[in-house]
Amino acid sequence: MKITKEIIERYHEGTCTAAEEKAVERWLQEAKAEQSYPPAVDMDRMQKEAWQGFEKKYRPLPPPLHSQKASSSVWLRGGIAAGICFLIAFAYGYYSYQAGIIAFPGKKQVDFIAVFAPKGKKKTLLLPDGSKVYLNAGSTLHYVKSFNDKRLLILEGEAFFEVAKQPNKPFIVQTKHSQIDVLGTRFNLKSYLEENKTYVTVEEGCVRFSPDKRIQPIILTANKQATYQADNQHLDTLTTFNQIGWKTGYLVFDGDPLIEIVPVLERWYNIRITISDPKLYNYRIRGRYPSPSLQSLLEDLAFTTNIHFRINGSQITLYK
Repeated sequence: MKITKEIIERYHEGTCTAAEEKAVERWLQEAKAEQSYPPAVDMDRMQKEAWQGFEKKYRPLPPPLHSQKASSSVWLRGGIAAGICFLIAFAYGYYSYQAGIIAFPGKKQVDFIAVFAPKGKKKTLLLPDGSKVYLNAGSTLHYVKSFNDKRLLILEGEAFFEVAKQPNKPFIVQTKHSQIDVLGTRFNLKSYLEENKTYVTVEEGCVRFSPDKRIQPIILTANKQATYQADNQHLDTLTTFNQIGWKTGYLVFDGDPLIEIVPVLERWYNIRITISDPKLYNYRIRGRYPSPSLQSLLEDLAFTTNIHFRINGSQITLYK
């Protein structure tokens, strides 16, 4: 079967046939040369952005940071664990930069493998280094075909990473608005292209989060979450003990506005949702739903919020 642009688009939307889906996934695994890496990747730009935080050999600890006005106490509250984590990350990153471990020689093309999780589906994959990735619905992950010199990934969407510890090889995840550098840890990263927010939640270990070149990178340790708003360069950090529910089949809402929940449901169920009344946009939803059917979820929302719904095939209308 010839893989066409139309089949790829249907695969992204989750509307292709079972035969087409298998053909696309086989093509992705076997793809070489120009088919095996994202055509728009600028490797020189990636190299510059990846290590811009390590340009100075003896950089002092950054000032406390919580938002664009640098008002967070994350460095102080992190205590000894965060301090040690920062020192390790700093030394590790600077050594890698000096030794050329992640340098991209000249303009050499780097081969990538692409993995898609269409709307309505999730995927689990094992990377060449033994790291495990849970890919949420409507997400795409590109990763370097060979992890010989570097472990470089590009995420469009949401994924939970269980990173294998390899002290001599950096594990770097790029998104539209940020970069994550890790040593060996478990963390969740959410950054969909159509949204201006990036969420990083650390379950175990620590990560170095660089949201924007105009904002000082921060270190996040276990049970810490950072949210970056790209359109106004606003960064918030908080302590959270909420588990990453989506990878185990849970839909979890913690007072989120309905307008932000809609895209989550559209990706989860592969549907289209229309909110007929703008007054409903800011309705706050709270709940934890274990593998809910669409019908049961809508009925529960209708009962708790007095929001009505109408189902027409894959089109859902919410109204008051």
